[in-house]
Amino acid sequence: MSFADRLRELRTNNRYSQEQLAEKLMVSRQAISKWETGESLPDIDKVMLISDFFGVSMDYLLKDRENVSEIQPDDNMDRAIIKFMGSARQMNQISEELVAIAMDGKIDDEELIRLQEINTTLDSITRIIRDIKEKMGMDR
Repeated sequence: MSFADRLRELRTNNRYSQEQLAEKLMVSRQAISKWETGESLPDIDKVMLISDFFGVSMDYLLKDRENVSEIQPDDNMDRAIIKFMGSARQMNQISEELVAIAMDGKIDDEELIRLQEINTTLDSITRIIRDIKEKMGMDR
């Protein structure tokens, strides 16, 4: 999913018009329109603002597919916890998306693809939790 698709999805799922979002981000409605059509991309400071506004990571906004940061063997516990916190934010977004998908009672092809992406993300989050448990000596 592209930045344009993610922004449009976040905006519509949160019931903002382009005009309302533009006001919140202090940009023109035309800027929002260009971002959502892929005609242009926002500056990095606006990407950070969008990320904070919707409570999603910049990776989520900018990468073509969700890529939860995996914990590396040399990561200390603080870094592992930070990665987990990032995945927790994604869990909130995933919950909202699952509700939106289930609302009409039908799963179309686009929703099926998104469900597969969500499954991959949940697998990554499970690995993060397992890695934290291992670092804490709580592994089985």
